[in-house]
Amino acid sequence: YTKVSCDNGTDNPGTLNIKEGTGYEAELHNGAVAGLNFDIRKTGIVNVAEGADLHVGEHASIAADATMNIGGTATVLGELTNNGTINLTHLDAKFTAQEGLTVNNGVEGNTDYGVTYVNGAYQFAQYVAQIGDNKYLTLQEAVEAAQNDETITLLVDVEQADGVIIDSKN
Repeated sequence: YTKVSCDNGTDNPGTLNIKEGTGYEAELHNGAVAGLNFDIRKTGIVNVAEGADLHVGEHASIAADATMNIGGTATVLGELTNNGTINLTHLDAKFTAQEGLTVNNGVEGNTDYGVTYVNGAYQFAQYVAQIGDNKYLTLQEAVEAAQNDETITLLVDVEQADGVIIDSKN
């Protein structure tokens, strides 16, 4: 079977770099004993470069002090236990995994796009509205967050096929 475990018992993290133009698969094969087949431990770091692809089978884990940086594409077919940090590091990055994970904006200086979950994947989407310093990925999110006398500023043209519902906040 294939098992990836990225850690280092010292102050220097173990690092796995998946370079542009390459793919990497981590799966249990041929009736191997079930267990973690992709495990980032301790302060381990996995970097999936722009143009690279990581494909993980059924069992994956990221420890509390570990990090996965995704600039290309990464797919986890089964359950991912995440106690660490997952960053999207390129605006075209895509991370296919179960909903409910915390996935961060890891693009330095990026204030125009936020991470969203669409069609089974985490990816960037452009912010469309803003209230004060808070930005929103949909106009409906901004409307729901608005308090009395606050102004919603549209950041881009918005086509809203299903409309926007505005309920009184009084």
